[in-house]
Amino acid sequence: MKQPGTEVAPALFVVPHARNVQCYSFTVRISLLLVIAACGSHAEAPRASAPPYLAMFGAGRSWTLHSGSDAAECRVATVSRLGDASLAHVVCAKPHDDLAIVGWWVAAPAGLYHPYTQPETEDELTALSEDDLLLNARPAERHHEVSLGPTHETLDAVPFGHGWCISTETSAAGARRAWTLCLDDSGMVGVADIVDMGSGATTVQLGSLPPPEPPAP
Repeated sequence: MKQPGTEVAPALFVVPHARNVQCYSFTVRISLLLVIAACGSHAEAPRASAPPYLAMFGAGRSWTLHSGSDAAECRVATVSRLGDASLAHVVCAKPHDDLAIVGWWVAAPAGLYHPYTQPETEDELTALSEDDLLLNARPAERHHEVSLGPTHETLDAVPFGHGWCISTETSAAGARRAWTLCLDDSGMVGVADIVDMGSGATTVQLGSLPPPEPPAP
């Protein structure tokens, strides 16, 4: 995911997609099964049915997510309107400037999206589809899978604490990129990020995240 003014890890592979982008970035979200939480609590019903991601679209909003002595400082660098959608550009300070949550976010009438590039026209917004949707505007649990040739992607949304966690894992040819973002009315509360090129995974876990699910019997 390469955005203007940011330095991020390169995409792991390129595949065709219904989205109006040419590169299918591994700017994706981690399956909750892969999260080994540094801290967190069991999921509980959220306080309200309003979108928990609205704070991510507040100009100047910032969050510091901790894990021991490590911390990620992230902020909303830019906000704008395009048609009936709000756009926000999220950046994080080094050494976490390559987290998958860095980049453009879209709050549209249908819900929350994290496109590969900045939408610049309303046609580009219209091209965002069910395969791109992370969380409904009226939050509800969600599980969605997409397969394109050798590439498989899963998207999940589950309640957590007083908000929600959204996650995606994409895998192909022995490589995978995955991440989770947990949100509540205050904005970001937890982030997990995994990059695995087949020779070992690099994992980042910050803030409040769900506990790992027990392995299947």
